Amino acid sequence: MASRLVILAVLVLAAVAAADSFRAEANERVVPTERTQSRRLVVNTAPEYVAKGGAMHTRVTQRGRPYLSAAEIDAAFPAPLEGLPFDVAHLAVGPDGTLALAVYKFRPTGPIRVGLELWRERKLIGAFTVPTRSFGGGLGFTADGRLVATVSQDGRSALLFRHDGERVARIPVTSW
Repeated sequence: MASRLVILAVLVLAAVAAADSFRAEANERVVPTERTQSRRLVVNTAPEYVAKGGAMHTRVTQRGRPYLSAAEIDAAFPAPLEGLPFDVAHLAVGPDGTLALAVYKFRPTGPIRVGLELWRERKLIGAFTVPTRSFGGGLGFTADGRLVATVSQDGRSALLFRHDGERVARIPVTSW
């Protein structure tokens, strides 16, 4: 009986290793360019922007070249938590080229802080905090690019924010 469990465990590990070989490198999180058109999310298959780093994704590249450094992303976070560990969880690109970053900040005590940073041509154009669990299902823009959409953790609704951080609506995900 024990030998069967060992064989089963080896087979499971081999399957996991095989599946892992088809994914991006462990230090990269590939995030496709996301846009909304006609009230639905369109995901491009060739990612332009990639969040990279070790255990935490702390910098962004564009087409393989440095775009935003860890220091730039950290300094732009919309709360006075500079120097604390953070992770870029999601990226999205609006129709006008605005890049949205969903950033989690990890404090030594207390809850995780969650922020949205908006960049255009490597310049910060807006940053604001959003409710915890706002990014569980992803990030995107409305078709006209005026609003940023954060998809809830359960994937059922999206919060819509203006670029200045004002929350304007909660909509069912099926409507965008």
